[in-house]
Amino acid sequence: MAIGAADLAYCCFDGANFSATRFNATGLQYASMNDACLNGSNWDQVQASPISACRASFASAHIHHSFLMRSNLENANFANATITDTALAGSLLGMGNLADAAYLRDVDITDLLLATKAASTKLSASVGVVGLPQYPGRLHEGSNR
Repeated sequence: MAIGAADLAYCCFDGANFSATRFNATGLQYASMNDACLNGSNWDQVQASPISACRASFASAHIHHSFLMRSNLENANFANATITDTALAGSLLGMGNLADAAYLRDVDITDLLLATKAASTKLSASVGVVGLPQYPGRLHEGSNR
């Protein structure tokens, strides 16, 4: 299935199956995609700032030149995904593991919130990311409290 430059803002797609769907210049701002299956989907120039996609699966997805800033991607699956020239700045990833992606290039992870310091360190070391992610406690490190 292919979805072009449609405005799907504020729509609820919880639990939907979008496997192998092509999104091209689609507007998904404030859409809900919790528990959605987006495996093998292709996102090109998608405006999805922000969306809620908790526990969604983006396995083997191709996400290019898209905007997902300040999105809730908690526990999302990015295994074997290809993500290029995409902004995830300020999003919540929690226990989701962007480091499991097959390929990252020019991905803005500034203030991406991860669950642990280990996840933050692993992702920061990935080639192809820009910015520093956050994790609980980072703001208090170095303080005397």
